[in-house]
Amino acid sequence: MIIQIVLVTMLIFVLGLIWRNSRPINGIDRNLLEAAQGDRELARRLLIRARAKYPEKSQRWYVEKAINELNRDRLWCSSLDNRYSDIALKKRGNIL
Repeated sequence: MIIQIVLVTMLIFVLGLIWRNSRPINGIDRNLLEAAQGDRELARRLLIRARAKYPEKSQRWYVEKAINELNRDRLWCSSLDNRYSDIALKKRGNIL
């Protein structure tokens, strides 16, 4: 009986965490807000642009699209940073 109570309590706790983390904050999905590093305006603009460009998709699709765009852009920017760092190091090596 005690084991059942503990298991039910744990299940309720886990479900509560899942529910809390899935709720939007001021209309913006938590995962999108995290991907936008807390920038609500950026997250909102990405959702508006996705809705305008791809009408009739689900809200979840728009959120995932916005997150994917953020991740893609960050990856692209970091590759540019690395490339420019390599060029700067090569130039420095030629100067010395």
